[in-house]
Amino acid sequence: MLLQFSARNFASFKDELILDLIPSSDKSHQENLIVKDKFKGLTSVAIFGANASGKSNVLKALSVALITIRHSTYIQPNQPIPYNPFAFSSETLNMPTEYEFVFLANDGIKYIYGFSHDGKRIHEEYLYGYYTNQPTKIFERLKDDIEYTDEEKQYIKPLLGKTPSNKLFLTTAN
Repeated sequence: MLLQFSARNFASFKDELILDLIPSSDKSHQENLIVKDKFKGLTSVAIFGANASGKSNVLKALSVALITIRHSTYIQPNQPIPYNPFAFSSETLNMPTEYEFVFLANDGIKYIYGFSHDGKRIHEEYLYGYYTNQPTKIFERLKDDIEYTDEEKQYIKPLLGKTPSNKLFLTTAN
């Protein structure tokens, strides 16, 4: 269950955009909630605003992030990554686009997964799990360096060096 999605430096968004699917404390319309253990999520969300205010780009950012994850398995070395930075500032044209997902997996654990990239390479990637109230690092990637915990060593160490710079480590690990 998706709890939150955010992006930065994408299309018409220079700064961070946040799509929050965590319900407010309002008790009306409980039928529109998904409840799993101690977490609640919305079954639907509405995005509204003035014309040309970026509503479509919120959905495009989510789509591009998901497509990047899904197609990273098939990407060839040196193949470009879909990249659409904020174009109205010279400082952001060469900066990475960032995406982050906060979600509840089928195992009932909350995770945070994020990555940043430009058209040529993945700059940063990370995955944290909330096994307690504090996030636990599963892995962190900065360019081609991957850090991980001792608990994940047996799974991650054999995969080191097998992820090209334009591919997500998550898909290699999958």
